[in-house]
Amino acid sequence: MDEVARQLGPSVAISLISMPDAVGFYERIGMKRMPDAFWISRKR
Repeated sequence: MDEVARQLGPSVAISLISMPDAVGFYERIGMKRMPDAFWISRKR
């Protein structure tokens, strides 16, 4: 995800819809938990 965010740049937000079994993975890599989704905010 760090590489994806780097390539997209700081003005792009990333949201992922997670399967229930993958929730722990996204939390471990530092993504903010939302109801049934995860979000990486834009830097600008």
